[in-house]
Order: sequence, then C-alpha cells, then structure tokens
Amino acid sequence: MIQIKNNGTITDILNDSDIFIKSRDESGLSMEEMVGECLFFMAGFETSSTTLSFVFLELSRNQSIQEKLRKEIHTVLEKYNGTVSYDSLQEMTYCECVINETLRKYPPLASLPRICTKDYTVPGSDVLIEKNTMVVIPLLALHNDPDYFPEPEKFIPERFSAKNEKIPFIYMPFGEGPRQCLVSRFKASSDLVGVFDHVDLMAHR
Repeated sequence: MIQIKNNGTITDILNDSDIFIKSRDESGLSMEEMVGECLFFMAGFETSSTTLSFVFLELSRNQSIQEKLRKEIHTVLEKYNGTVSYDSLQEMTYCECVINETLRKYPPLASLPRICTKDYTVPGSDVLIEKNTMVVIPLLALHNDPDYFPEPEKFIPERFSAKNEKIPFIYMPFGEGPRQCLVSRFKASSDLVGVFDHVDLMAHR
C-alpha cells in the first residue's frame, strides 16, 4: 500500500520493517499512520452498517416511530434549507434517541473484556478480583435488565430523551472511559437522515 501510494505501482519486494523505515523518510503518512487509518475505517464501517440494518428493521416494524423520526428530519432540514450538516444533526435529538435505542437492543458486542489493573474487592462482599484478572462485562444482559430499562424487549427511543435520567456504566455499547471503542464517534445519523428523508420502510408480511 505504501509503494502504491508513493509510486502508483509495486516496485520493490520489501519486508515489513523495510517498508516502515522507508515510509518514515518520505512525505505523507507513515506505515503506523496508514495502519491506524485502515483500522479506523474497517472498524467503523462494519459496526455502522450493522447498526443501520437493525434501525431499518425496528422502524419498519414501528411505523409510528418512523413517522415521528421523519417529521423531525423534515422540520430540521427545512430550517437548514435541506442541508445535512453538523449543526442540523445536532438538532435531530429524536434521531439520536432512535440510534441509541437500537444500540441498546443490538450492541456491536455482547460483552466487553477488560483487565483489572489492581486488586479490587467487590463492595458488599468478600469477593476479591486480583490484579491482571480478565473481567467480562455482560453488555447485552445490562442493556436488557428491566431494572434499568423497563420492558427491554420493546423498542422505545424515548428512553434516551433528555428528560430521562442517565444511569452511568449501564448503557455502554462502545465501552466507557478513555479506551472506549473509536467507532463511537462514527454515528449513523447522517445516513439515517439521508434514507428517511425520502423513503418509507414497511415490514414484509
């Protein structure tokens, strides 16, 4: 990829270390930077496309939610002369709720592995989690816990409206903290707006 980027063709047969050293001396992206860019888009593409598929599924089954979303899209786009921009997307709060509810029901990962960085005693018990122990966080179970999400089997975007209190470390489809998944910034809002500004979806019967 480095050689194609620089020369338009593969001219030399080099091993990985040779390519990395050579790429650092040339203008443009280094090998590390190119790998990072590729990883970013590979990770973002699959999860975003899968999330959109589940959005379409739920909205085709819930026509009233689909109509409410479409009404918001039309209202906001009319204000911005039909332009989908960062500012217009920020005003589409119900669109954000629809995406968040989809990620609650269908998180990209069913569980989240983490390594304990220090000895930790679980509050209210004598259970000790030793340093370097792998801990698995059951995201799918948390997202379907009726104590936090009443009637979890139902698709209710209003759960994520501004008036509803957010419970930390319960809804976390991309993890939490500085090591949360980089795909969390690849929101599907713009794609969703582009589709439902023009298309009606109905479930096949």
